[in-house]
Amino acid sequence: MDPIYFAGVSCVLIALTSLGVHTISVRKIKRQASVDEQRIRELELSLHTNQRNFLAEKNALESEHYAALSAEREKLSLARIEHNSVLQQERDRAALAAREQARRDFELQASLFSISVRPYVRIVKDEGYFNATFDIETGYQYQLMVNGVPAFQPHHIPESKETAKKFNEDNLNMLIQRATDAAERAVALIGGKAPANINIAQALVERISGKA
Repeated sequence: MDPIYFAGVSCVLIALTSLGVHTISVRKIKRQASVDEQRIRELELSLHTNQRNFLAEKNALESEHYAALSAEREKLSLARIEHNSVLQQERDRAALAAREQARRDFELQASLFSISVRPYVRIVKDEGYFNATFDIETGYQYQLMVNGVPAFQPHHIPESKETAKKFNEDNLNMLIQRATDAAERAVALIGGKAPANINIAQALVERISGKA
């Protein structure tokens, strides 16, 4: 056989063999690349899924934490409101007790101190040589009382004075009423300016006889 021919056939066979091997290698590489690409896609999908699950769990945990924090804040707010309500009730109760004690103290002092107002009529009969005259004075007197006991001498306040030639019981009743009216006006005036325990006592009638 011609050596040149043999050499040429050998070269062709080697080239075909190399081509076949190269083709097989390329196919293996492509298949491997396809497998690797599929694997990469699966890994990317898994990573995306894991990230999505992580974010979902994170959001769920944050929501639970926020809900728990809101619940605790609401409990704290309710507790503060209840505490303030109880504190206000205690303040109101203390203020009411203080006002009640002050009222009792005032009533006690008012019961110890009082003012007695008494209408009075004073009739002074002057026996003359020929005729008798009557000097008549009406008014009221007031006196400070401590637990019902007079503290000082009474103060006389005359309202009217007159002189009459005649006098009888009808005149006396009219004079007592006049003195009583004066005493009532005085009580209204004193009570309007300074509230106190004031009472009107029975009218006092003084009869004095003398000679001119």
